[in-house]
Amino acid sequence: MRKSVVASITLAIALTGAGATAAAVAADSSPQHSTVQVTAVKKIAISSFKFNPATLKVKVGAKIKIVNNDAVAHTVTSDDGTSFDVAVPAKTTVIFNAPATKGKYSYHCTIHPTMHGLLVVK
Repeated sequence: MRKSVVASITLAIALTGAGATAAAVAADSSPQHSTVQVTAVKKIAISSFKFNPATLKVKVGAKIKIVNNDAVAHTVTSDDGTSFDVAVPAKTTVIFNAPATKGKYSYHCTIHPTMHGLLVVK
């Protein structure tokens, strides 16, 4: 143990600046813990003029990725006309944030009115 400490101190003295800090940290064998919060991005795929999934459940303000696999543009527009209106060009991906208010939001494509979906914000 004593040789290990002496070697670490000698190495730290030999190095300067950030290198010394890195050497001192490397010499410490105690476990390091950190907390990283990963927020999953929810996805709506558009294929063959359909939203998939037809119903998506997300948290308030969650990021939602819309992947348009069709060769034509679509929109993801809330039926109330004010909560969200996202244009999604052909063969592109767009990300938007879910509304900040909990509730059920029916939506449609303004270009293709037969396309419908439901966003549930918890």
